[in-house]
Amino acid sequence: MKIRFWPALLILIVVAVTLRLGFWQRDRAHQKEALNAQIVAFENAPARRVGAAPVPLKDIEFHRVLARGEFLPDRVVYLDNRPYNDQPGFYVVMPFKLADGGYVLVNRGWLPRNLADRTGIEPYETPKGEIEIEGIARANASQSSGASDSKSGMCSSTAAAMVCVAQLALMASSSTAPSLSI
Repeated sequence: MKIRFWPALLILIVVAVTLRLGFWQRDRAHQKEALNAQIVAFENAPARRVGAAPVPLKDIEFHRVLARGEFLPDRVVYLDNRPYNDQPGFYVVMPFKLADGGYVLVNRGWLPRNLADRTGIEPYETPKGEIEIEGIARANASQSSGASDSKSGMCSSTAAAMVCVAQLALMASSSTAPSLSI
């Protein structure tokens, strides 16, 4: 029986590519498992206080953090085209001025899009004055992982006390490597 060269070569290439993709998939699974273990460990660790001294983001990402300061509602950013439960909407990202200097961005949560008036925004409360918030440091402020009001997806607040768990992310002001104040 004669083996044809081109079909055999093609089969060997397909087998080699399939094997390589299998190893790649296994490596990605190991990376995800390690990241998940790291997140679980940080989730159960005590929260770290955020201050004016910069810390590389790789040293603080996924850690629980505490910050004392006040929101700057006149500097809010709305991240558009963020669907939630098949409904269009956007994330509300607001700068938080730390009491001892510095800034972080806080993902306050998700708001539904006003379908009748695209420029209309549903009113939401922003705590006034100095407050303390607890959250999870993240490099990407548009990935919500905080607790939120189940009706609107927006972070709720109590009277001048704690805002719900919200993400704290770098306030991008330069093209340098990401860092977060702690």
